[in-house]
Amino acid sequence: MRAQTSALLLASALALAATGGAPTARAQQAHALSRQDRTFAEHAMAGGMMEVQLGRLAQDHAGSQPVRAFGERMVRDHKANIHQLTAVAEPLGITPPSPLPAEQQHQIDKLSALYGPQFDNTYMAMMVQDHQNDIRDYHKEVQNGKNSGLRHYAEQTLPMLQRHLALAEDLARPQGAALPPNH
Repeated sequence: MRAQTSALLLASALALAATGGAPTARAQQAHALSRQDRTFAEHAMAGGMMEVQLGRLAQDHAGSQPVRAFGERMVRDHKANIHQLTAVAEPLGITPPSPLPAEQQHQIDKLSALYGPQFDNTYMAMMVQDHQNDIRDYHKEVQNGKNSGLRHYAEQTLPMLQRHLALAEDLARPQGAALPPNH
């Protein structure tokens, strides 16, 4: 035990010496980030990246012009949104995932096999559910997040997500998509 403690102290001293005696500002920020803030930022990045990929898929696979247009909007809005989040998250030591987490990749793979009305129904139902979940998570970050930059980002992004949800709900009804149970 004593040898492990000594080794840890020596490693810490060497690390401090290598950085001029003080931890870098980035290391301090990353260390101080709460679990909720880190989880929020990681999920928001992965979710936004999935939205962009699904939006591109909608442009090619959708059977109706309104669903293709919705896909175009998802690509445009979520690409800009990922850029904003990355500007806040990278200094905190959080970078966009590569590759996407398995859950998001599964959704993309599921939709990539569908075309026409079947794609439209599945995609729009997924967009309703996804945006409901996002709004819940962003509200939680606004209310309980510890990092002011991430809280501000979440607060600024909520109106866009709410607009997306309203559009998705409007498009899901005519497509015959099965809306989540709270509708």
